Amino acid sequence: MEKKIKPPFTLEWVNAFCEHANPYLAALVLFMFSTGARISEALAVHWEHVKLQERTVLIPKSKIAEHRIVHLPPVCWQPSPT
Repeated sequence: MEKKIKPPFTLEWVNAFCEHANPYLAALVLFMFSTGARISEALAVHWEHVKLQERTVLIPKSKIAEHRIVHLPPVCWQPSPT
């Protein structure tokens, strides 16, 4: 059986998805896309792990380490234009 190779998601695809998704799901997808977090890692994040002034988040229980700190891109901390 031939295995299909799926192309990686693009920012354009993520933005289009977020326009039509529930706002909470859109935020989760955007966070995962911009930080490289897996679903289990993203769901393990709590507010005490987030440092908005430093624009970082501690991702606990990472597959590659016990935990890791990632930088939040502006899309994760800037207010969205309305």
